[in-house]
Amino acid sequence: MRGSFIAALALLGLSVVNASWLATDPHGPVKLIAHRAVYQA
Repeated sequence: MRGSFIAALALLGLSVVNASWLATDPHGPVKLIAHRAVYQA
């Protein structure tokens, strides 16, 4: 039970630290990035 609680707190902490709202605003225009070679001709 105690290990599960610690694991849940660690997961919550990592989720908060990795949140997108903490990132700075991007500079420059939006770029199209192909995903899994879908855009290759």
